[in-house]
Amino acid sequence: MGFLQSPDAIYNTMNWKGYGKEMMETDVVHTLQPVAFAGYHWDAGTSKLMHNGQTAMAIDTPWMHINQGHTKRCGFDHQICFNQFRIIPPRCLECWKTVVTPTTFDELMKLKEIQEGFNFPCKCGIEVRDYTPKFYGGYHYADSLDEGLAIHEVVKKAVKENISKEVADGVILKRGCTEFEFLKGPSTSWHMNKGEERLLSLIENYVDQNTTNVGQSKEAQHHVLSKWFLWAHSNGDMTYKEYNGGESLFPSYVRYDNKDVATMKEELALAKANILDGVTGKQGQQMLGAIYKAAEKYQVNPNVVLDMGHNSRNPLQLQPHLIGDDDELS
Repeated sequence: MGFLQSPDAIYNTMNWKGYGKEMMETDVVHTLQPVAFAGYHWDAGTSKLMHNGQTAMAIDTPWMHINQGHTKRCGFDHQICFNQFRIIPPRCLECWKTVVTPTTFDELMKLKEIQEGFNFPCKCGIEVRDYTPKFYGGYHYADSLDEGLAIHEVVKKAVKENISKEVADGVILKRGCTEFEFLKGPSTSWHMNKGEERLLSLIENYVDQNTTNVGQSKEAQHHVLSKWFLWAHSNGDMTYKEYNGGESLFPSYVRYDNKDVATMKEELALAKANILDGVTGKQGQQMLGAIYKAAEKYQVNPNVVLDMGHNSRNPLQLQPHLIGDDDELS
């Protein structure tokens, strides 16, 4: 290992004291290094960590943001403060969500229509997170417990009237993000300590917070919606077909368990004759008709003639010596 090339765990064991400790406590660059790894860079003009990219519209997402909120800074609070430093900031501590769980694509579309009539921030979409045990979800945001309870009542009533009582019975009010509970415990115990408050002050002072919430255009929403259709199909939820002209997104496969043997052999023989010898469907049907008439005339099983003959080139080829000059097959 060269200079400064050891694992972070090694450097975390260093014992800083005296002037060295004072220096490290004011080493902002070291403290905020995880932010730089998250797509930021130190800007020489402002001495702040600035994001490397431009503000982008949400396209690569499973969510349709029906009403965009303007009091949240999820990109900063969740992606930086929590993901990098495990701090749950004040805005997250005052974030309350009313959660709806549609069970079908049809119910999700009805929830989308309901949300379009709300005047508070909300989104809905497909649940692709592997730690969320459901296919669809809808979220409605509030900035306080009292506001959350009021929105919960409005949402639950609308769901009951426009979707179903069963879905309405599952409407819940929760605090903050699910990921917070996984890593910080039950939401009832969340509170910032003095150390987190000092670190958050440092982050807010040196990290650019220009994370304006940008709404989705109709084009972006249509792109998200196309993913919903595919997600529903992949999970066997065929209620999406009502919104797809009654048709499936993909062709079905041929079943052979619901046909008699003679019909299966007939269809397969006709297909093989067409591919190998260019026999048209009409010609094949005429040939089969002649064979059936001959079978009836000579009291034989037509399946003997229609044997698939996988080891031969043409299963419909008749040997000349089996047919007399004055025999007719039509």
